[in-house]
Amino acid sequence: MTRLVDDSSEALCHCLSQVNMPADSFESPLTLAACGGHTELAALLIERGANTEEMNDEGYTPLMEAVREGHEDVVTLLIHRGTTTCTLISHMLYSLLFILELLLQQFCFDGVMLKIFF
Repeated sequence: MTRLVDDSSEALCHCLSQVNMPADSFESPLTLAACGGHTELAALLIERGANTEEMNDEGYTPLMEAVREGHEDVVTLLIHRGTTTCTLISHMLYSLLFILELLLQQFCFDGVMLKIFF
């Protein structure tokens, strides 16, 4: 099996005794890695037992944050290494709604939908 992380990431995670969200924080280490597109660190955190479905203070999971930030490698990692089918379906719906919101923002001006002719 190919190692996904280098020695520096291994040393960093060895120092991290808390792989899930600390009581005094609003973000888990995995969510922060997902937001930043740090695939290797996310993989190491998952190996260390990070909760892939833990929600932050806004109700977003690491997968939702990775989708929102456009980090495809992290999205793939989270889908293949820990997200349950039920959660995956809810994330897919979230992603579709997020894309729809972006499209509506692109084609709306002052809250009025512009007519698009094909």
